[in-house]
Amino acid sequence: DDERRVDGVLKVLLHETFHVLGFTYDKIRELPCPDAPSYDRYQPSTWEPRPCAAAGSRDPVAVHRVTTGGYAHDERRVHTPKVVEAARRHFDCAEAAEQAADPLYTCASGECIDGAALEDAGGEGTNGSHWEKRLFLGETMCGTTQDGETSAVSALTLALFEDAGWYRPDYAAAEPLAWGRGAGCAFVESACIDKASGAVLPEGSSLFCTTAAEAGCTSDRKRRGACARLQYASAITPASQRYFDDAAAGGPAFFDYCPVFAGSSGAAASCADASATMYELEWGSAHGDASLCFTSTLLNTSYVVVGSAH
Repeated sequence: DDERRVDGVLKVLLHETFHVLGFTYDKIRELPCPDAPSYDRYQPSTWEPRPCAAAGSRDPVAVHRVTTGGYAHDERRVHTPKVVEAARRHFDCAEAAEQAADPLYTCASGECIDGAALEDAGGEGTNGSHWEKRLFLGETMCGTTQDGETSAVSALTLALFEDAGWYRPDYAAAEPLAWGRGAGCAFVESACIDKASGAVLPEGSSLFCTTAAEAGCTSDRKRRGACARLQYASAITPASQRYFDDAAAGGPAFFDYCPVFAGSSGAAASCADASATMYELEWGSAHGDASLCFTSTLLNTSYVVVGSAH
């Protein structure tokens, strides 16, 4: 717990420092043109940069129309070269390794992604100036933090700073991001829950959930969790982010209303809580610094101690 608190304070400082260094929507819009990085976008007497189309290039941020469950909504994606490469590698969403490293590859078959999504929830200062939390939970540059979890300065954030042209990041210092790693293109392009069947898509089976209070683990596996399926006062908007027959049911807004496992509080919630010895015999679980959370059907539901646990 002390480690998480220290990490949390340091990451808040880094998060705000990264905003000062240029991680804001206004500055991301002004990044070099992806296909013509030497093109001078400066225009005297105006705050608006020259459009990249004048140089035959895409803009560094573009709007994508995403359709899920028969409904469409727009999301903004960063198209700069190193960000594209980092996103493809993280999700393992490219047709081949050489294409993951080629930001100009245009995904002819649809089996790759051409950018990293920015947050579309929250107010001014959050919307557009952070990575999309549904896709990048645990990244230091998400707009909100998940209670009880540490965050990572991943290769994706370092890539954005390299694309700015002002910095040369040390990728050896990048921290691993567990959420969505290797989950494939469907994790990015599809809804978290198949509305027709009401089931979590296979790519997100350990990350998303459907039943309120369903037991599970937080994404970093350091705490027990419970499914955060919420009931809102009115129907969720946009309609593309409704996943249940009940249009007012869904997860937290910053997850595009996908229900996720939120960290539990109270006794034995933290896997590192070595004082939770009472659960060793009843649940067969052991708590300590090296312990992690896993879901299992091997549970003594009678809570009758039948012998020593080892």
